[in-house]
Amino acid sequence: MRFFTAVALLSASLASAAVVAEDHKVPGGSPLLFCDGYIPRDFVDIKSVKLTPTNPEAGKNLTIEARGTVHKDIRKGAYVRLEVKWGLITLLRTVQDLCEQTSNIDLECPIKAGDMTLKKTVQLPKAIPDGTYNVLADVYSEDDQHITCLTASVSFHGNSLFNLEL
Repeated sequence: MRFFTAVALLSASLASAAVVAEDHKVPGGSPLLFCDGYIPRDFVDIKSVKLTPTNPEAGKNLTIEARGTVHKDIRKGAYVRLEVKWGLITLLRTVQDLCEQTSNIDLECPIKAGDMTLKKTVQLPKAIPDGTYNVLADVYSEDDQHITCLTASVSFHGNSLFNLEL
């Protein structure tokens, strides 16, 4: 869960179809996509999001590096609608105050306009059930202006409890 929250927050701070158009991809080689038909640039311009390693593994570190430009200050009251699904099962559907979560990525609100580079390393849990996880992060300002909308699909295989050494 920490991985998905970190991805959403990093992207928001700067910022599933089988076939995805190239123009939906967030630059940088990550699994992040802009939501269908939505590539905003008035509030934030996400220039790239890079994951290291590119294929996250259970029990290992994941480093997320994001670059972009914030065009308008992001103030207290901004929020993210976050949804995480495992296959067809919804694991999480919540609305979170963005500023309450920014300490997870070493930021404070208000997030001032300007160029930004963020880098965060998170430890993924050792036991992540096998399957594909789909994440949706839809981000709004304190006065309900759309900041960004991102999706990601990440698969974990061979990570079940039965495959771990105890």
